[in-house]
Amino acid sequence: NFNQLVRTLDTDREHLRGHTKWAQRALEWKEKDKSNDLLLRGNEFVIAQNWLEETEQQNKKPSATVFQKDFIQASKNAIEALEKEEKHRRERMLLLQEEKTKEAEARLAEQKKGARRQKVFLINISMALLAAIGVSVVAFHQRGEAINQRKKAEKAREAQLHSVSRFSLVLSQRNF
Repeated sequence: NFNQLVRTLDTDREHLRGHTKWAQRALEWKEKDKSNDLLLRGNEFVIAQNWLEETEQQNKKPSATVFQKDFIQASKNAIEALEKEEKHRRERMLLLQEEKTKEAEARLAEQKKGARRQKVFLINISMALLAAIGVSVVAFHQRGEAINQRKKAEKAREAQLHSVSRFSLVLSQRNF
């Protein structure tokens, strides 16, 4: 029984330390116009919440005051509000990322269309250039043929002129 009494006293002493600590923090919070800067966060909040739950479940004395409960609840509300705000911030960031992804995909599609148009344009220009070269080769060849035909025609004309001249000369010599 003595060991159990010692354990009970130790447990109560631990409870009293927590009660005093959270009472002081709640009072300071109240005196500073319930400033959010003084609310509990992280591990400190978890410890205070566990202390409050244990106090209420085991009906420990002294029981938690209204100020302590309000202080711990306000801390919980602030944490939940921050978590909610962070969740909304993440959702907004996700939406912005999705929008930017869609914009990037649209730009990429536009670039692909532009590249495709450019390819078609280059193919058309290449074909037109090849056609122009083909026409030039044919024209050059026909020019060569025309020059050859003209030379032949000139030679034939010269030969005819020469024949006519000789015939005229022969005729003129016979008539005299």
